[in-house]
Amino acid sequence: MTDSQVKHLDHLKHQACKQIDRKYRAGAAEHGGDLQDMSIRDLLLNARDEAVDKFTYIQTALDKYDAQHPEQEIPNDDRILRGL
Repeated sequence: MTDSQVKHLDHLKHQACKQIDRKYRAGAAEHGGDLQDMSIRDLLLNARDEAVDKFTYIQTALDKYDAQHPEQEIPNDDRILRGL
């Protein structure tokens, strides 16, 4: 890897650790209890809900981007995401 790639990777790892720490602590304060005490099924259900939220954010961002950049052609594989 190049020095630039190593720096980029280090930055990503640092940001990931900061975000995990922030999100974990906020969740513990908001929901109480211990994440490790949740049942496997509840963990999976929560993960699924988070995935739905992620899709909603991504699709909304894509729609806004496309509306602001109508001159750019949408790649063929993107039609699957758009339900065309």
